Amino acid sequence: MVQVAAAKTELIEVQKPRRPLVDLSRFKLPRHYRNALENERLQQMWKKQFGLPDHVRVVKVSVSVCPVCNRQIPMVVYEEDGAIWLKKTCPEHGTFRDLYWGGDAELYYYFLQWDSPEYIGNGTANPNTDLDYYITTSGCPFACGLCPVHKTNTVLAIIDVTNRCNMKCPVCFANAYAAGYVYEPTLEQIEYMLRTLRAQKPWAPNAIQFSGGEPTLRNDLPEIIRMAKALGFDHIEVNTNGIRLANDIDYYKKLLDAGMSTIYLQFDTIDPNNQGVWSIGFMTQGHT
Repeated sequence: MVQVAAAKTELIEVQKPRRPLVDLSRFKLPRHYRNALENERLQQMWKKQFGLPDHVRVVKVSVSVCPVCNRQIPMVVYEEDGAIWLKKTCPEHGTFRDLYWGGDAELYYYFLQWDSPEYIGNGTANPNTDLDYYITTSGCPFACGLCPVHKTNTVLAIIDVTNRCNMKCPVCFANAYAAGYVYEPTLEQIEYMLRTLRAQKPWAPNAIQFSGGEPTLRNDLPEIIRMAKALGFDHIEVNTNGIRLANDIDYYKKLLDAGMSTIYLQFDTIDPNNQGVWSIGFMTQGHT
């Protein structure tokens, strides 16, 4: 009798090779960036401060806010594996690591060439809050207004017209349903916001996006769009999941007739294996 032993198969996880750091010699980076990127002593100090591995490259350090308590906390932006990452730690709520610029670190450095004083704005000539208010309220993000420290004019303004929604997506950037109350400004309040934006100097924004929540849950959205159009907004976007527009063509036509320029559609995933989005976001609407 011949005894045959079954071959033992061992699965070995092959680690994907790490993408090398971008060659910066191709870019004319501003001096303050190049000095920091090429200073090895400074790089090692920042890596130690933020608990980063040696193979990354620190691009800059700054101040951010804790997404839980809004406390100002130090942050670092760094390159790793072909992408740009942000890391910050709140002493109360822990460490947060987010993708800052995904997939193409070279493109990030390309645009970084214009991050210098001659290309950065001087803010608005008529900010909505003054410096005293900015200081007494502990600065950003509590003193927003626009405040006198803000460096750019508004290009595309966004107004949340409601926090109600007809979906419960776990990836909702507005975190709808989490507030525990309904936020829905009146027409008079929205008109005040629009007039405040159009009064900005030296340049008033001509583009507006109505968002939420789900803005199409408001039956008076056409009236809001007409109001924006009358006040001088040439480009009007509606940020929507598209459900009501797909099922109520008359409502859609009212938005168009009122002056809507663009539909800014929600698009989370096409992967049915991404159950966190697929099952909760789509199936709650009866889609299969």
